[in-house]
Amino acid sequence: QGARSSSFRLNTLTTPVYMDDVTCTPNASTLADCDFVYSTPSMPRADCTHFEDIYLDCRQPNATNPRDWQVRIVPMDAQSNPDAGRVEIMPSPQQPWGTICGVGASGADVALRVCRTLGYNVSFGMIIYDYGTKSPPPAGTPTY
Repeated sequence: QGARSSSFRLNTLTTPVYMDDVTCTPNASTLADCDFVYSTPSMPRADCTHFEDIYLDCRQPNATNPRDWQVRIVPMDAQSNPDAGRVEIMPSPQQPWGTICGVGASGADVALRVCRTLGYNVSFGMIIYDYGTKSPPPAGTPTY
């Protein structure tokens, strides 16, 4: 099953954004099969902030193993469901954990691929614009 991490608060995030404008086609099995803009701290190309980081909830673990980049879910706090939280990715062991943002209309597809990458076969995902406040997303925020 995928990695889990300690809790976080949005206003203290210093993690880089690695993926932006993520698009997953119906043929994509995992997050590694999706298209995206790759960004690094030394070569920033992402045009989004942590207020657009992905939050998702994965259920029903299956036997799928993660591949390519490391992926984990960071719960909001110690009392939160460990299968729900902000998605973080690590392109290589030499780089710090970072985030995915800017998925737009393909959020449901991206959430499904992230959950599959983590070893789940069902997903619920949505973009949380201020996840660190422990409040619901703003009215009109799309849910998938």
